[in-house]
Amino acid sequence: MSAEMVARLCQVPVPSGAVISPDGRRIAYVLTTVDEDADRYHRAIWLIDADGGAPRLLTEGSAPKWSPDGRQLAVLQANQLWLIDPDSGDERQLTDRELGAGAAAWAPDGTRIAFSAAVDLPRDDGTAHAASDPVVTRRLGYRSDGIRGYRRPHLFVVEVATGNVEQLTDGDWSAHSPVWSPDGTRLAFAGLQDPRTDNSLSTAPFVLENGEPRRIGTEDMLRALAWDPSGDALLVARMAERSETQPRLLRVPLDGSDAIDLLHGSTLQPPTLTNDGRILTTVNERATTRVYELDPPRPLGDEDLIWITALSAATSRAAIVYAAPDTYGEIATLDLSTGIRKTLTSYTADALHDLDWVRPEPPTFEISDGTTVSGWLLRSPTSERAGEPAPLLLDIHGGPHGWWSPVMQFGHPYQLSLAAAGWSVLLLNPRGSDGFGDDFHAAVYAKQGFGDEADLLEPVDQLVAEGIADPDRLAVAGYSYGGFMTNWLTAHTTRFKAAVTGGGMCDLVSLGGTADVGVGMMDLIYGGTDPAVLRPQSPYESVANVRTPTLILHAVDDDRSPVGQAEQWFAALHTLGVETELVLYPDADHLFLTSGRPSHRLDYARRAITWLTEHLSR
Repeated sequence: MSAEMVARLCQVPVPSGAVISPDGRRIAYVLTTVDEDADRYHRAIWLIDADGGAPRLLTEGSAPKWSPDGRQLAVLQANQLWLIDPDSGDERQLTDRELGAGAAAWAPDGTRIAFSAAVDLPRDDGTAHAASDPVVTRRLGYRSDGIRGYRRPHLFVVEVATGNVEQLTDGDWSAHSPVWSPDGTRLAFAGLQDPRTDNSLSTAPFVLENGEPRRIGTEDMLRALAWDPSGDALLVARMAERSETQPRLLRVPLDGSDAIDLLHGSTLQPPTLTNDGRILTTVNERATTRVYELDPPRPLGDEDLIWITALSAATSRAAIVYAAPDTYGEIATLDLSTGIRKTLTSYTADALHDLDWVRPEPPTFEISDGTTVSGWLLRSPTSERAGEPAPLLLDIHGGPHGWWSPVMQFGHPYQLSLAAAGWSVLLLNPRGSDGFGDDFHAAVYAKQGFGDEADLLEPVDQLVAEGIADPDRLAVAGYSYGGFMTNWLTAHTTRFKAAVTGGGMCDLVSLGGTADVGVGMMDLIYGGTDPAVLRPQSPYESVANVRTPTLILHAVDDDRSPVGQAEQWFAALHTLGVETELVLYPDADHLFLTSGRPSHRLDYARRAITWLTEHLSR
């Protein structure tokens, strides 16, 4: 059953990127499906009436953006901007750049579209670099986010009527994510000018005025940017100190006066504005999502157990994409007066109409130092009815400032498959997880591994004591930081009979110099780059203690957690005589479980299930 189920879970269509038309009548969104023959995800733009009805396929592509009059959609097709008439279906290509174009930002009058696009910097003599040229750098951002060598993002604007394109910024710095001012006379954008900060995840808000970029404040960790309806300030989602996932939503006046915190908490989605100037955003509250209207902040509705991945406002309602315990994602409207959600699609239910799966329970655990840790338990219904302890998988989220929400996890279909096969799966949000306040979020800074170990092990012990988990059939798994913690736990306890570590890290000293944002990651999470600080947090320092049979899964082209981390862990375990297997996925990066080849996602899940079930049945 689990083998069949995991294959079915990997075939479910998933919507994303919903945008509501300016009149609030129609919603355009991206639907991702699996093309098995091509072994890729296929993305197309669909339309649905906001009052309900059958969705309609519009065109290939992604990143739909409505024109201000609602008569056209700008979309990305094959990395170029196209204009689509949503009524007739007529299409017109707007850009034809060798390195492609980014998502559209419509000017308020609808005559121009701003976008960012990659630019290859010339040699010192003005000629173009060749692919075979050596890459020479004096800065750390030479491969940040996979952009290598001499390529930088810059701003462009295209005239809608003629297709004429003008480049607005240039040089050895980065400019992206443009947004027009309400009067259409200025562009704000995210940029990075200081070469000494280009590996620290820093980005600053800029305003382009009379062709010249003006930085607003200092370079910081900017996550999202919009204009205040007044046109005199920017709405800036900026990281809190020592955080990569908890942005503060600030109103930053252009005159240099003090910024105002609009939310006094962390925001998730970029701010979106209604036609009458109301500001909306989403907030992570204990690993579930709520929509807030701001200034002053007030929640819209009191729903829980959903996770909102897109928010777009118009008149008296907004469009959202949400996941829940019974869906990977659906399109819905949200009434901005009542907070009532109206679901318009049923993609998961339609695809899995003849399957049943476990819904999560919300247990909480008191850790020995008095900290409360919560999470989600997928408990096997057969073992629960029988009153017998079940095999348990502790699955650890990434981050460390990630979180498990109580929804169907797109990149982890093995969780529901194992639960259907008689397992229990424990998804914890230990210290460091987002959505539980600043102190909880920062509690493991420079204390990774030993700082959150108890938050993971003590709940497992409590489930054993309660007769839910079988102490002789415990397993651990995780991806990214979850892989790091899987390595850490198996180096510090022998209670697990099997482990699956994916996209993980083991040696923080080498990680800081080889990951694409290594120095920034070390500063934000691990306490800097001093080896004396990093070694106590590195699983490799205790690898000689590992006895747990370990499956290691890793993408070959992973820049965030370079493949050498997996190879180093595998070589150490193999040398120690620990049963281990290394699986490398070619042409795959750190996000391959959600955006890579569908066959890789399925293979990852199947290998994890096989490894865990075989070793726990011994």
